[in-house]
Amino acid sequence: MFRDSSISLETIIRRTLDAVLADFHAAVAGIEDPAARLRNATRVYALRHATHRREALVVNRDTTSLTEAGSTATRELRREHERAFRAVIADGVERGEFSVATPALASFAILEMTVSIARWFREDGPRTAEQVADEFAEFGLRVVRYCP
Repeated sequence: MFRDSSISLETIIRRTLDAVLADFHAAVAGIEDPAARLRNATRVYALRHATHRREALVVNRDTTSLTEAGSTATRELRREHERAFRAVIADGVERGEFSVATPALASFAILEMTVSIARWFREDGPRTAEQVADEFAEFGLRVVRYCP
């Protein structure tokens, strides 16, 4: 994705986080069912971490090297994603479909387990990126104790 060495670290991180948010919004747009929204949101996040590993590793490793302003902007984008993700879970709890006491903790668990994909996934491994994303989407529903 970022082959031009003249692109700044801040630009790489900003573009990556913007893409994560765009993926999330596209994945949940127009979907009312909380389980389907959570499945889609988890799947798209998992897929991004499997298919854009280098960018994910840079974002998760190198944000401490940003200027104060860049670091603040990065934190806000991450918080925006987490809050939107948490809202999907809270909606599922309110509707009685998810049985988790703390939507915030559940969202952190799902997001963190998904971030780890960038560290271990290999294109030549036993599962495709799509298979891993599908499986993680189901893991996300288990985290929130989905009960249809």
